[in-house]
Amino acid sequence: MEVTHVYINHSVRFSIAGLIGLVVFSIFIKSILGLVIISEKEVGVVVKKFGPRLSAGQLIALKGEAGYQADTLAPGWHFFYFPWQYNVHKTAVTIIQQGQIGLLVAAAGEAIPQSAFWARWFPATIFRMPANS
Repeated sequence: MEVTHVYINHSVRFSIAGLIGLVVFSIFIKSILGLVIISEKEVGVVVKKFGPRLSAGQLIALKGEAGYQADTLAPGWHFFYFPWQYNVHKTAVTIIQQGQIGLLVAAAGEAIPQSAFWARWFPATIFRMPANS
């Protein structure tokens, strides 16, 4: 039986080592810096694992409580969302084509009065304001 020796070129060795190093580095950066990358057709829904409890009947955290956060993540790189502290669910953005109508059903906040058809815009910090107040 004849034994053949396989020699790996030094540049191939460095390429494999570099690839392994890049994978380890990316995992390190993601864990240590809390990096979350949201692509252009996604939105990040943030769920905080630890913090004060939500008030009774409250579904969305407005003041840093544990649970679903009111602020979502837009496309891009976001730091300090550590995996031990946050879950970030990446969800596809819903695109409503021109000439179409989108219906949004709220799960929290006060109801819009029956006399109102459209809700008015208000800052993200005021979720409980009715439309015609």
